[in-house]
Amino acid sequence: MATRICFLSDTDAFSEKSLEQVSLQLRGMDADFLLAHVVDSGFSADLPSLVQATENTLIDMALRVLPEDRFYRVSVATGDILEALPELVREEGCSLVVIPGRPEESFIPLVRVLTVPQLLLRGDAGASPVPLLSHIVIPVDLTLTRTYAILTQLRELLESVGVPERITLLHCVRLDEPETSQDLVNSASEAMERVLADVLAWDIPAEGVILSGNPAVECAPKIAELDPSLLVIGLSRMGELLQIVLGSTGEALVEDTSCPALILPVN
Repeated sequence: MATRICFLSDTDAFSEKSLEQVSLQLRGMDADFLLAHVVDSGFSADLPSLVQATENTLIDMALRVLPEDRFYRVSVATGDILEALPELVREEGCSLVVIPGRPEESFIPLVRVLTVPQLLLRGDAGASPVPLLSHIVIPVDLTLTRTYAILTQLRELLESVGVPERITLLHCVRLDEPETSQDLVNSASEAMERVLADVLAWDIPAEGVILSGNPAVECAPKIAELDPSLLVIGLSRMGELLQIVLGSTGEALVEDTSCPALILPVN
Protein backbone atom coordinates (compact mmCIF):
# COMPACT_ATOMS: atom_id res chain seq x y z
CA MET A 1 0.00 0.00 0.00
CA ALA A 2 2.60 2.58 1.07
CA THR A 3 5.64 3.37 -1.04
CA ARG A 4 6.54 6.55 0.85
CA ILE A 5 5.59 7.20 4.47
CA CYS A 6 5.44 10.83 5.53
CA PHE A 7 6.30 11.12 9.22
CA LEU A 8 5.28 14.49 10.66
CA SER A 9 8.11 15.29 13.02
CA ASP A 10 9.16 17.84 15.57
CA THR A 11 12.75 18.05 16.74
CA ASP A 12 12.20 16.77 20.29
CA ALA A 13 12.60 13.48 22.13
CA PHE A 14 8.86 12.71 21.77
CA SER A 15 9.12 12.74 17.97
CA GLU A 16 12.29 10.67 18.01
CA LYS A 17 10.72 7.99 20.18
CA SER A 18 7.59 8.03 18.02
CA LEU A 19 9.68 7.58 14.88
CA GLU A 20 11.46 4.64 16.48
CA GLN A 21 8.15 2.99 17.34
CA VAL A 22 6.72 3.55 13.86
CA SER A 23 9.82 2.11 12.25
CA LEU A 24 9.44 -1.03 14.35
CA GLN A 25 5.67 -1.33 13.87
CA LEU A 26 5.90 -0.92 10.08
CA ARG A 27 9.19 -2.73 9.54
CA GLY A 28 7.55 -5.21 7.16
CA MET A 29 6.36 -2.46 4.84
CA ASP A 30 8.45 -1.89 1.72
CA ALA A 31 8.46 1.90 1.87
CA ASP A 32 10.86 4.76 2.44
CA PHE A 33 10.41 7.54 4.99
CA LEU A 34 9.96 11.24 4.49
CA LEU A 35 10.61 13.13 7.72
CA ALA A 36 8.54 16.28 7.32
CA HIS A 37 8.40 19.43 9.40
CA VAL A 38 6.66 22.74 8.81
CA VAL A 39 8.17 25.92 10.26
CA ASP A 40 5.67 28.69 10.92
CA SER A 41 6.99 31.58 8.82
CA GLY A 42 5.92 34.05 11.51
CA PHE A 43 8.19 32.58 14.18
CA SER A 44 11.55 33.85 12.97
CA ALA A 45 13.01 36.53 10.76
CA ASP A 46 15.94 34.24 9.91
CA LEU A 47 13.97 31.46 8.26
CA PRO A 48 16.81 30.03 6.15
CA SER A 49 18.95 29.40 9.24
CA LEU A 50 16.02 27.90 11.13
CA VAL A 51 15.13 25.62 8.23
CA GLN A 52 18.74 24.44 7.90
CA ALA A 53 19.06 23.78 11.63
CA THR A 54 15.79 21.81 11.60
CA GLU A 55 16.92 19.74 8.61
CA ASN A 56 20.19 18.90 10.37
CA THR A 57 18.34 17.87 13.54
CA LEU A 58 15.96 15.60 11.62
CA ILE A 59 18.84 14.00 9.70
CA ASP A 60 20.61 13.24 12.97
CA MET A 61 17.35 11.80 14.33
CA ALA A 62 16.92 9.52 11.32
CA LEU A 63 20.51 8.31 11.58
CA ARG A 64 20.01 7.38 15.23
CA VAL A 65 16.62 5.72 14.84
CA LEU A 66 16.02 4.27 11.38
CA PRO A 67 17.62 1.01 10.24
CA GLU A 68 20.60 1.42 7.93
CA ASP A 69 18.75 -0.23 5.05
CA ARG A 70 15.72 2.10 5.34
CA PHE A 71 15.86 4.88 2.76
CA TYR A 72 14.75 8.27 4.03
CA ARG A 73 14.57 11.92 3.09
CA VAL A 74 14.08 15.08 5.13
CA SER A 75 11.90 17.98 4.02
CA VAL A 76 11.32 21.19 5.96
CA ALA A 77 8.67 23.53 4.59
CA THR A 78 7.58 26.97 5.78
CA GLY A 79 4.15 28.50 6.19
CA ASP A 80 0.82 27.28 7.58
CA ILE A 81 0.99 23.55 8.34
CA LEU A 82 -2.61 23.06 7.14
CA GLU A 83 -1.58 24.29 3.70
CA ALA A 84 2.08 23.28 3.52
CA LEU A 85 1.75 19.66 4.68
CA PRO A 86 -0.93 18.59 2.14
CA GLU A 87 1.10 20.21 -0.63
CA LEU A 88 4.26 18.43 0.50
CA VAL A 89 2.43 15.09 0.68
CA ARG A 90 1.16 15.55 -2.89
CA GLU A 91 4.52 16.67 -4.28
CA GLU A 92 6.40 13.79 -2.66
CA GLY A 93 3.82 11.16 -3.65
CA CYS A 94 3.32 9.98 -0.06
CA SER A 95 0.73 7.26 0.37
CA LEU A 96 0.63 7.22 4.18
CA VAL A 97 1.03 10.05 6.69
CA VAL A 98 2.03 9.19 10.25
CA ILE A 99 1.05 11.83 12.81
CA PRO A 100 2.26 11.39 16.40
CA GLY A 101 0.35 13.42 18.98
CA ARG A 102 0.46 14.06 22.68
CA PRO A 103 -2.73 13.37 24.63
CA GLU A 104 -3.80 17.02 24.69
CA GLU A 105 -3.35 17.59 20.97
CA SER A 106 -6.19 17.44 18.42
CA PHE A 107 -5.74 15.59 15.14
CA ILE A 108 -8.91 16.95 13.56
CA PRO A 109 -7.49 19.97 11.65
CA LEU A 110 -4.88 17.83 9.87
CA VAL A 111 -7.26 14.93 9.26
CA ARG A 112 -9.63 17.32 7.47
CA VAL A 113 -7.06 18.52 4.93
CA LEU A 114 -5.13 15.33 4.14
CA THR A 115 -6.48 13.08 1.40
CA VAL A 116 -4.28 10.01 1.86
CA PRO A 117 -4.43 7.38 4.62
CA GLN A 118 -3.17 8.59 7.98
CA LEU A 119 -1.88 6.70 11.00
CA LEU A 120 -2.59 8.68 14.16
CA LEU A 121 -0.46 7.80 17.17
CA ARG A 122 -1.55 8.96 20.60
CA GLY A 123 -0.23 8.99 24.11
CA ASP A 124 3.17 8.52 25.68
CA ALA A 125 5.78 7.74 23.05
CA GLY A 126 8.04 6.38 25.78
CA ALA A 127 5.63 3.61 26.78
CA SER A 128 6.10 0.10 25.44
CA PRO A 129 3.96 -0.02 22.29
CA VAL A 130 1.29 -2.64 21.82
CA PRO A 131 1.69 -4.25 18.37
CA LEU A 132 -0.68 -2.45 16.01
CA LEU A 133 -2.05 -5.73 14.70
CA SER A 134 -3.03 -7.28 18.03
CA HIS A 135 -6.70 -6.33 17.75
CA ILE A 136 -8.17 -4.20 14.96
CA VAL A 137 -11.59 -2.61 15.48
CA ILE A 138 -13.42 -1.26 12.42
CA PRO A 139 -16.58 0.85 12.82
CA VAL A 140 -18.66 0.31 9.68
CA ASP A 141 -21.95 1.74 8.40
CA LEU A 142 -22.61 -1.51 6.48
CA THR A 143 -23.32 0.29 3.20
CA LEU A 144 -21.85 -1.81 0.41
CA THR A 145 -19.64 0.81 -1.25
CA ARG A 146 -18.13 2.43 1.84
CA THR A 147 -17.69 -0.73 3.88
CA TYR A 148 -15.86 -2.62 1.14
CA ALA A 149 -13.79 0.43 0.23
CA ILE A 150 -12.49 0.43 3.81
CA LEU A 151 -11.92 -3.33 3.88
CA THR A 152 -10.16 -3.34 0.51
CA GLN A 153 -7.70 -0.63 1.58
CA LEU A 154 -7.10 -2.35 4.90
CA ARG A 155 -6.40 -5.71 3.29
CA GLU A 156 -3.89 -4.10 0.91
CA LEU A 157 -2.10 -2.62 3.90
CA LEU A 158 -2.13 -5.90 5.81
CA GLU A 159 -0.51 -7.67 2.87
CA SER A 160 2.63 -5.58 3.44
CA VAL A 161 2.51 -5.17 7.23
CA GLY A 162 1.32 -8.51 8.56
CA VAL A 163 -1.68 -10.53 9.74
CA PRO A 164 -3.68 -9.21 12.72
CA GLU A 165 -4.51 -11.51 15.60
CA ARG A 166 -8.20 -10.62 15.39
CA ILE A 167 -10.65 -8.12 13.90
CA THR A 168 -13.89 -6.72 15.35
CA LEU A 169 -16.47 -5.07 13.10
CA LEU A 170 -18.60 -2.53 14.95
CA HIS A 171 -21.92 -1.08 13.80
CA CYS A 172 -24.40 1.14 15.61
CA VAL A 173 -28.07 1.13 14.56
CA ARG A 174 -29.71 4.51 14.95
CA LEU A 175 -33.23 3.81 16.24
CA ASP A 176 -35.25 6.89 15.34
CA GLU A 177 -38.73 5.33 15.09
CA PRO A 178 -39.82 2.66 17.63
CA GLU A 179 -42.13 0.94 15.14
CA THR A 180 -39.25 0.28 12.72
CA SER A 181 -36.58 -0.53 15.30
CA GLN A 182 -36.70 -4.32 15.01
CA ASP A 183 -36.62 -4.19 11.21
CA LEU A 184 -33.54 -1.97 11.34
CA VAL A 185 -31.79 -4.31 13.77
CA ASN A 186 -32.65 -7.35 11.65
CA SER A 187 -31.37 -5.67 8.48
CA ALA A 188 -28.15 -4.63 10.22
CA SER A 189 -27.62 -8.17 11.55
CA GLU A 190 -28.02 -9.67 8.08
CA ALA A 191 -25.64 -7.13 6.54
CA MET A 192 -23.11 -7.72 9.31
CA GLU A 193 -23.20 -11.47 8.69
CA ARG A 194 -22.38 -10.94 5.00
CA VAL A 195 -19.49 -8.59 5.70
CA LEU A 196 -18.19 -10.77 8.52
CA ALA A 197 -18.17 -13.81 6.22
CA ASP A 198 -15.94 -11.93 3.78
CA VAL A 199 -13.51 -10.92 6.53
CA LEU A 200 -13.39 -14.47 7.90
CA ALA A 201 -12.33 -15.55 4.40
CA TRP A 202 -9.05 -13.73 5.08
CA ASP A 203 -8.28 -16.54 7.58
CA ILE A 204 -8.29 -14.05 10.45
CA PRO A 205 -10.44 -14.50 13.59
CA ALA A 206 -13.24 -11.93 13.43
CA GLU A 207 -16.50 -11.01 15.12
CA GLY A 208 -19.30 -8.51 14.57
CA VAL A 209 -20.75 -6.28 17.29
CA ILE A 210 -24.00 -4.34 16.84
CA LEU A 211 -25.03 -1.47 19.10
CA SER A 212 -28.15 0.67 19.08
CA GLY A 213 -28.57 4.39 19.67
CA ASN A 214 -26.61 7.46 18.60
CA PRO A 215 -23.33 6.31 17.01
CA ALA A 216 -21.49 9.46 18.12
CA VAL A 217 -22.41 8.62 21.73
CA GLU A 218 -22.42 4.82 21.83
CA CYS A 219 -19.36 3.88 19.78
CA ALA A 220 -16.54 5.46 21.79
CA PRO A 221 -17.37 3.72 25.13
CA LYS A 222 -17.70 0.38 23.34
CA ILE A 223 -14.38 0.88 21.59
CA ALA A 224 -12.76 1.62 24.96
CA GLU A 225 -14.25 -1.63 26.28
CA LEU A 226 -12.94 -3.59 23.29
CA ASP A 227 -9.48 -2.05 23.89
CA PRO A 228 -8.18 -2.25 20.31
CA SER A 229 -4.56 -1.90 19.31
CA LEU A 230 -5.70 -0.10 16.14
CA LEU A 231 -8.96 1.64 15.23
CA VAL A 232 -9.71 1.83 11.50
CA ILE A 233 -11.98 4.70 10.44
CA GLY A 234 -13.25 5.37 6.92
CA LEU A 235 -13.99 9.00 6.08
CA SER A 236 -15.68 10.41 2.98
CA ARG A 237 -13.84 12.54 0.43
CA MET A 238 -15.72 15.21 -1.47
CA GLY A 239 -15.01 18.22 -3.65
CA GLU A 240 -12.53 19.00 -6.43
CA LEU A 241 -9.56 18.81 -4.06
CA LEU A 242 -10.87 15.64 -2.41
CA GLN A 243 -10.78 17.41 0.94
CA ILE A 244 -11.86 15.09 3.70
CA VAL A 245 -15.25 15.88 5.16
CA LEU A 246 -15.41 14.66 8.73
CA GLY A 247 -18.85 13.73 10.01
CA SER A 248 -19.92 13.93 13.63
CA THR A 249 -19.43 10.21 14.28
CA GLY A 250 -15.95 10.12 12.73
CA GLU A 251 -14.90 13.26 14.58
CA ALA A 252 -16.15 11.84 17.87
CA LEU A 253 -14.18 8.63 17.33
CA VAL A 254 -10.97 10.47 16.48
CA GLU A 255 -11.31 12.79 19.46
CA ASP A 256 -12.79 10.46 22.08
CA THR A 257 -10.70 7.32 21.65
CA SER A 258 -7.13 6.91 22.85
CA CYS A 259 -5.77 4.05 20.77
CA PRO A 260 -3.84 4.48 17.50
CA ALA A 261 -6.17 5.14 14.56
CA LEU A 262 -5.82 4.49 10.85
CA ILE A 263 -7.85 6.94 8.77
CA LEU A 264 -8.80 5.62 5.33
CA PRO A 265 -10.33 8.15 2.89
CA VAL A 266 -13.16 6.62 0.84
CA ASN A 267 -15.38 8.07 -1.87
